[in-house]
Amino acid sequence: GHRKEGGPGMSQKTSLCYWYPLIKDILPTPRTEIVPLEEGDIDVLFEALDGKGSPDMLRAHLISAASHFNYPLFMRTDFTSGKHDFLDTCFVQSSNDIFGHALALFEDTLCKDISIGAFVFREFLQLESGFKAFRGLPISKERRYFVEDGKVLCHHPYWPEDAIRGEVLRKGDGWKAILKELNTETPEEIELLTAMAGTFSNLVPGAWSVDFAKMKHNIPHSWVLIDAAEAFRSWHPSDCPVAFPEGS
Repeated sequence: GHRKEGGPGMSQKTSLCYWYPLIKDILPTPRTEIVPLEEGDIDVLFEALDGKGSPDMLRAHLISAASHFNYPLFMRTDFTSGKHDFLDTCFVQSSNDIFGHALALFEDTLCKDISIGAFVFREFLQLESGFKAFRGLPISKERRYFVEDGKVLCHHPYWPEDAIRGEVLRKGDGWKAILKELNTETPEEIELLTAMAGTFSNLVPGAWSVDFAKMKHNIPHSWVLIDAAEAFRSWHPSDCPVAFPEGS
């Protein structure tokens, strides 16, 4: 059966470097620049975490790769974005912040015992958001669809109330009503995202979770595919009849 951490092939599938090229020209995604880590970069990152070494080359390489984007931009590794530490990780306001955020993201992968193959820069999307939680993260209209063999198995709002209850930045009861509205799945939305998730599943073999976010304005392609992971690695509501025994 599945193991949580298999060999390289197993653990690398969830990497954006694997699934993103398979879908990028077919499904709407944020503009994305992948910066693969080169030999020695991991050592540079470890040394920089200890305040040693000279990360100037890696810093310059990252700043140069990000120069095609406006600020703020969204930064992640090929596996994680450290969303819960939003202001120190994925939300980058100027080129001066890039290397510090790269280190924070690297540390995030170490804490989660995940390998890292690349840093990834993405256009920062203006999403339909209701309020902020954690460290400034806008809580938005986001959905997670589980798919396999071209079919949708189930779908859920990405932010259940329990996940953010203690983390809302401006208290007061209003956020629950706002969240309920953000989390309401309409028949039109379900039809659209079922089709998009099915397309993903036809392009990427296996069982996956696929995450979508809704842009602030009702432009064409107002739903954007923002992330994906192997299903057994993805959070899944325990009360859903679709079960992933390995679910983490």
